[in-house]
Amino acid sequence: MGTKEGDSHNSWVAKTHKAVKKANNSVLGYVSSKSHWALSHSHISLRAPQPKSVEKIVSKGIDIFKHKKPLNVELVHLLRLLDNHFIQWRFANARACAVNHTIFHKVWGNFICALNSQAKLRYSLVLTKIEIEREKLEMKLEGILQSQMKLLKTWRTMKKKYVAAITLLQECLYSVACRVHLLEGAKVDLKSTSDYEKRALNLTNSMISLLYTYLPLADGIAGLLSELAKVVVQEKFLLQEFNDIFHTMCLLQVA
Repeated sequence: MGTKEGDSHNSWVAKTHKAVKKANNSVLGYVSSKSHWALSHSHISLRAPQPKSVEKIVSKGIDIFKHKKPLNVELVHLLRLLDNHFIQWRFANARACAVNHTIFHKVWGNFICALNSQAKLRYSLVLTKIEIEREKLEMKLEGILQSQMKLLKTWRTMKKKYVAAITLLQECLYSVACRVHLLEGAKVDLKSTSDYEKRALNLTNSMISLLYTYLPLADGIAGLLSELAKVVVQEKFLLQEFNDIFHTMCLLQVA
C-alpha cells in the first residue's frame, strides 16, 4: 500500500514539473514571436507589451504549486514504525553480539582449563609409566641376582676354605722360617720339617686346584656382571632421553 501511494505521489510530482516547464516554454515562445513580429513590421512602441495571457499562465502555475497534494499521514506513520523497528533490530543485534562475546570468553576459558588439566593428566600418566618401567627393571635385576645366588653361596664357601688354607699355610711357613733357628749348632728334625713342608705344598696345590675349579664360574659371573652394568648404563641413557623428550612435549603443549 505504501509503495503504491509513493509511486502515485512521484508520478504526480513529475507531471507537475512537466506542466510548469511547458508553461515557461510557451511564455518564452509567445514573447519571442511578438518581438519578431514587431521588428519585422516596424511596429516599434515606446511602452513594453504586457500580455494578459502570460499573467494567466504564471498564475495557474503558482496555483498548481499552491494546491499541491499533501503527503499521506498513514505513509509517514508507516515510515516511523519501520524506523522504530530498524532501531529495535539494531539494539537486539548489538545485545546478541555482546552475549555471544561473553559466551565465547567463558567457553575459551573453560577450553584453556581443560587443556591444562589434560596436560597434567598426561604428565602424571608418563610419570606412572616411568615408575612401572623402573619396577620392571628392578624385578629383572632381582631375577638376575637370584639366578646368581647359588654361585655366590658357592663362592662364599670356597672363600672360607681358601682363607682357612691360607691361614694354615701362613702358620706352617712361619713355623718353618721363623720359629726354628739353625744357629750355633742347633739341630732340627728333618723328618718333621719335611712333613711340614709337604703339608704346606699339599695345601698350596689344593688351593690351586680349587682356584682352577672355580675360575670358569668366576669368569662367567664377571661376564654377566659386566653385561648387567652395560644394560644399566644403556637404560639410564634411555630414561634420560625419554625425560628430555617428555619435557619438550610438555613445553610444546603449554605453548
